Amino acid sequence: MKAAILSFTANGRKTAGKVRKALSSEDWLVAENVKCKEEADSYEGSLKEWTGEHWKVSDVLIYVGAAGIAVRAVASFVVSKKEDPAVLVIDELGKYCIPILSGHIGGANELAEKLSQMLSMEAVITTATDLNQKWAVDIFAKKNRLYIEDMKLAKLVSADILAGRQVLAEIEPECSLTGQIPKELKFIHESDRSNSKALKIHIGICKNDAPAGSGTQVLYLIPKAVVLGIGCKKGTTAEKIEKHVTQVLEDYGIFPEAVKLAASIDLKKEEPGLCTYCEKYGIPFQTFSKEELEQAEGTFTGSEFVKQTTGVDNVCERSAMCAGGEKILVHKTAHDGVTVAVAVEKWRVDFE
Repeated sequence: MKAAILSFTANGRKTAGKVRKALSSEDWLVAENVKCKEEADSYEGSLKEWTGEHWKVSDVLIYVGAAGIAVRAVASFVVSKKEDPAVLVIDELGKYCIPILSGHIGGANELAEKLSQMLSMEAVITTATDLNQKWAVDIFAKKNRLYIEDMKLAKLVSADILAGRQVLAEIEPECSLTGQIPKELKFIHESDRSNSKALKIHIGICKNDAPAGSGTQVLYLIPKAVVLGIGCKKGTTAEKIEKHVTQVLEDYGIFPEAVKLAASIDLKKEEPGLCTYCEKYGIPFQTFSKEELEQAEGTFTGSEFVKQTTGVDNVCERSAMCAGGEKILVHKTAHDGVTVAVAVEKWRVDFE
């Protein structure tokens, strides 16, 4: 984790130093600057320049000084809850620690609480769900590494919870659920969803709309639990691979955000099209020897041509299972020199 700290006075610098030491003790990488004429090594750029230097590369920005300074500093950089770093303000004497941006998803609230314990500060938390001690969907998603498909719907869910309404949710069968379900939620089985007009949350990898005529929009919380098995002819372009993978995911209602990794036979380890496609989307790419693929358990769509070419009867399905898949969701589909299979691994969500 990376943090950047900026102070504005001699007293503020002392407080910033304490914060830096506390974070460093937790293995954070910390950049610390002071912007004060009385300090010999004062940062020479503008407040906006300092913020710009650290905005994209830091997990948290901490301003030791007045809250107004921090607000002016970050105002032109703010994009969204999903993208913005956490921003904290600490007064120069280190009495109060105030999260002002990305309290939940960015972790500002959690870090403020932690610093308050480590440095005897008072964390000033203003988020409604925290103040009312209610279950927060964005915190839950962050802790369980679930992608929030629509932040506007997440806000509506939070509004329902704050209004005292119980929210109906469902979860896909590949998931195991641990911990105590909060009273704000009621889980229903997918087989009962046709009778549940008010479904609000679906946790899983597949799009599963609310019952027709319900007028309800469903918030999707998406785990990275999908493994792509990909085979291709030598020289197949990244564009062809992308087109077929995208079509398969669309046909089966699988969110692309659910893709965890891609896999193939080791003969394709340096296949330009495959490597370029995975790099474009930031998907880890694993390969396996034909001997490893032969050990995969399951029923696969065999091909004598593929066996003569690679030494194993199927590449895409076997690769997906070797890379951690527990069950094949989409068996081998072929188009324009590309074969794709989709498997899902077991995953879980935890209610602390």
